[in-house]
Amino acid sequence: RQTYDPAEQYKMNHRRRGVALIFNHEHFYWQLMLPERRGTSADRHNLKRSLTDLGFEVRDFENLRADDVLQKVHEGRR
Repeated sequence: RQTYDPAEQYKMNHRRRGVALIFNHEHFYWQLMLPERRGTSADRHNLKRSLTDLGFEVRDFENLRADDVLQKVHEGRR
């Protein structure tokens, strides 16, 4: 398993920055009995705009189940 090295930086000096995945969860599976997270759409919008301005290809997803999140992460690694 890899560990994060805080001294390591993401290289930002190339034209193609990569893919940024945003997972926005406002509504949860009802059996979890978790409250809605109001305001997350504005957060998602602001984050998407910032990452796009930095040159990332942004893919955002809404209210995915855990297995769907894992699938999107796997797809994003390609």
